Parts: sequence; C-alpha cells; structure tokens
Amino acid sequence: MSREIEQTVALAVWANQGPTIVRWLGADTPVAASLRVGSVMPLTRSATGRAYLAFLPREMTQSPLRRELADNRRKGLVPTTPEAVEVFIDETRRQGFAHTIDFIPGIGGMAAPVFDHTGAMALAVVALGYSKPFEADFTRISAAVMRSAIQLSGRFGGKTGQG
Repeated sequence: MSREIEQTVALAVWANQGPTIVRWLGADTPVAASLRVGSVMPLTRSATGRAYLAFLPREMTQSPLRRELADNRRKGLVPTTPEAVEVFIDETRRQGFAHTIDFIPGIGGMAAPVFDHTGAMALAVVALGYSKPFEADFTRISAAVMRSAIQLSGRFGGKTGQG
C-alpha cells in the first residue's frame, strides 16, 4: 500500500501503554522522524488512537482515556472532555476510519481497524504524510487504507463494519 499511495504506512497494536506502532514502512519522502516502531500514539490526538477509541471496547480504553484527558488539560491540548471525544468517536465509526491533521504539525494521518475472527479489533492500518499532499489526495488514500484494512481483516477471519 505504501507504494500505491506514496505515503508512509504503519501497523499499530493495542499494548500495555496504548496504541503502539509495531511496523513502519516509510515512503520515499519520510515523515515524522520522531515516530518509529515502539512509539505509543495518543488516544485523543492521533488517528491511530482515535481508531482504537472507536473500535475497542470502552472498558479497555476508559482508564487510559481519563489519564490522557487530564494530561491534555494540564498541557493545554485538546480535547479535554469526554464529550469532545464522543464527537470524533461517532465520526470515526460512521466513516470506518479515523483521520487527523493536527497531531504532528504539518502531518496528516489516517487509521482503519482490522478485525479478527471474534470481531475484535486486532490492529490498525495507518497512513501518514505531509498534510497538503495528503489532504489533496484524501479520497484515494482513504480508499487504499480501508481496502488494506478489509483485506487484513479477511486474513484474520474478520470483516469490517464491526465494533
């Protein structure tokens, strides 16, 4: 998919500290050198985190979300309330993927859930790129991300639209 969309692609799983990048495939123009395998993504400000908030059971995300919202308030970051989080959770569920343009200045991100045979979210397919070209090619990139998520879900015995 990285070659197809000419963007950086990653896979993330839910680990002890939250959504964690476990595979990174950089495009010809690498993005966000601070992100790498092992990076834990914020739940509320990254597309990866937002996908997990939308598609994991609430009991798995409730405690880390509460801590992150308190941290956001201390640091002057948004969102700061559960109500604000619900807005993008609803949008993510409707679209089938999460999208952000403001987690890292100048970088756009997208993440779609991959479901296993039990219907649980197993991982997230993530695409990252410089905001202007990423946003200009939003439709093609989002279609490729969703297609990849559907294909991987099929390999795990799952299907999209679960959650």
